[in-house]
Amino acid sequence: MKTRNLPRILLALPCLLMSGFSLHAESIVWTNTAGDWHRGENWNLLRPPATGDDVVIADGADILLTNATPLLQSFTQTGGRLTFSNWTTRLQAVTVRLDAGTLTHTGPSGVDEMSNRVWIACTDFTLGTNASISVDARGYKAAQGPGAGGSSSGGGGGGHGGIGGLPYGKSPLARGAA
Repeated sequence: MKTRNLPRILLALPCLLMSGFSLHAESIVWTNTAGDWHRGENWNLLRPPATGDDVVIADGADILLTNATPLLQSFTQTGGRLTFSNWTTRLQAVTVRLDAGTLTHTGPSGVDEMSNRVWIACTDFTLGTNASISVDARGYKAAQGPGAGGSSSGGGGGGHGGIGGLPYGKSPLARGAA
């Protein structure tokens, strides 16, 4: 090795190390029908995804993600379902591509607190026409949370955790009264 290349190598090495990516990042594919993201036997490389990996989830997969992923190079979902559980669970990748399938989270566990969410941290995001992020009916428990309203009025209005508000000019009636 010529010594004139040594300064270039020494300059490039810290940049590579600080980037956070492994020198041995690989393409890793989910191979099981259902299971935990963090269990190695569910992946073709017999290990969970690591920093810098390219992750592929295909049709038929039903995966539970309970903790944050390492920073992936890419995440591609071509089918199946990825379910987030816990408030701090996060999918982290430079590129996230959802071609088909569903991202969702487990339903609420507390009466007046949010406990789960779909959290994606990425630079590039693509949501295909055959993919969805579905969190319908997965917020607060019914009649709980901010805006749930009181029992005599029926609730605080649409979109606020209640069962709906009163039309303009109407007085609240006891349930069952005409």
